[in-house]
Amino acid sequence: HRQQGFEQAMAAHDLAVPSSWLVTSDWTLRGGLVAGEVLLGARRRPTAIFAASDEMAIGVLIAARRLGIDVPQDLSVIGIDDHEMAFAFELTTMRQSVVAQGEQASRLLLQAMQGVPVASADEVFGTELVVRGSTARL
Repeated sequence: HRQQGFEQAMAAHDLAVPSSWLVTSDWTLRGGLVAGEVLLGARRRPTAIFAASDEMAIGVLIAARRLGIDVPQDLSVIGIDDHEMAFAFELTTMRQSVVAQGEQASRLLLQAMQGVPVASADEVFGTELVVRGSTARL
């Protein structure tokens, strides 16, 4: 869903994203590092990367450092979650309340286990853009 939202937002602003820049990996620092090395090692590389998690984004930051790419001068990186390490890496991120999401999931699971009908599992939780040092203005 995160990738779908990203692609829709880019299309809404008439911004093309080459399919080679849509890299899939696991949601770990190592996955982000490997994906970052692939993206940033290419002859034509992006100037900004939107990672599906902060762990992945931190991996991209490490890949950029290894390749001598200056963040944010030459590359902007953003993640999602506001992981506790995001602050240490000066990572710009979309903060979400993982605790609130887990609490709601637990409530719904307990209701279902007790035989209580669950009206809807869809709930929208708020987010907040937290701007740090991994992104630059255009």
